Amino acid sequence: MDGLFDVLESNNKMMGVVTITRDGKTVYNRALGYSRVSGAEKVRNSGATKFRIASLTKTFTAVMIFQLIDEKRLTLETKLSKFFPQIANADRITIEQMLVHRSGIHNFSLDEDYQEWKIKPHTKKEILARFAAYKPEFNPNEKEVYSNTAYVLLGYVIESLTNSTYGEQLNKRIVKKIGLKNTFVGGDINPSNGEALPYTFADGKWNQVAKSTDLSNSAGAGAIVSSTSDINLFLAALFDKKLISEESLQSMTTPPVVTGDDTAKGVARMAFNNRTKIGFTYDGSIDAFGSVYFYVPSDRLGVAITTNGENYPSGEIFWLVMRILYGAPASIPSFTPVTLPDEKLSKYEGTYTLTATDLKVTIKKANSKIVAQMTGEPPMTLEATSETKFQFEPDGVLVEFQSNEAGEVNRVSIYKDRQKSFWVKAR
Repeated sequence: MDGLFDVLESNNKMMGVVTITRDGKTVYNRALGYSRVSGAEKVRNSGATKFRIASLTKTFTAVMIFQLIDEKRLTLETKLSKFFPQIANADRITIEQMLVHRSGIHNFSLDEDYQEWKIKPHTKKEILARFAAYKPEFNPNEKEVYSNTAYVLLGYVIESLTNSTYGEQLNKRIVKKIGLKNTFVGGDINPSNGEALPYTFADGKWNQVAKSTDLSNSAGAGAIVSSTSDINLFLAALFDKKLISEESLQSMTTPPVVTGDDTAKGVARMAFNNRTKIGFTYDGSIDAFGSVYFYVPSDRLGVAITTNGENYPSGEIFWLVMRILYGAPASIPSFTPVTLPDEKLSKYEGTYTLTATDLKVTIKKANSKIVAQMTGEPPMTLEATSETKFQFEPDGVLVEFQSNEAGEVNRVSIYKDRQKSFWVKAR
């Protein structure tokens, strides 16, 4: 584990904190990089550094919803119209559908003006007016499409039922109840309070993000600030049934039967280690912050990773950590460029299609390099780090080619924007 993070830190691939707990005790903690870089002043990240945890907030929101269900103040079948009838289809949308991203409510973070809108503070009244203007993306329960809007509204449901703020309920129902020390609804980033600032890597250095999201806009979808140790304490308490009843925990962690997917209510279920283990996970990103957790109830194992700077796919880092923990093959990445002969580069050329879409990525050889161009995007000149792995450092993109049993290159996986996608070579 140290070998992995030594390489990531020395190559400026990650700034953040990794904490692993077992049976409620910390068994590994590693802080990388800095929470603040200002000229010659550098403040290192530590186990107590607080990060914006983005969509991990949704798990906290779901827990508070189930607490209200345990208190008989709400049901999964309760309609959104009871609280916000101005939302399209509110009389048909249930609390459960909002929790599992099957409401059909448009995701406001996909709006064309979102990048400018998100940095300005807005009142609940203004946000609700924005949401009320949206047309449904699809009929409730028709399919699953991620919606930050639905979780902002779930946070507002908590406020309506309790006649208080989301932050007050978070403090009362979770923070004080289980003794968290670094968890709260965020405001302006306050480095003097141990809060990390967000950074991107360019021109050989970490550069602070100029404009950050105003968390008044994120609410129950992504407004919480926390630390890795608090995240793991929260997960342990949740699965020890210290926060919600056993019945609610079963409901929260069980995906809807109709979907066949892994998305449950505020968590995602995942089978791994040759499907012998069942774990629960969630990840998020906001500005340059990233976060992911994984909890395995049978092993009482918690993994939390928070970042305030990424220059390598966080999903790849996460899976390397899990492989190390469970003794699966795990190769520490190399960032030393490798020169490959043209005949080896030639076998990667072709057009690859993203499954079930019209999106394509074209791979060409040029000047003893590989150039990749996705539909609608500029070309990327990739550096080889092994015979099958390539990277585009400016955007933290990782590309890996795979071959079939006959040795023919037939597929490529691409890590980009925190997501891994698989592209099949056209014949």
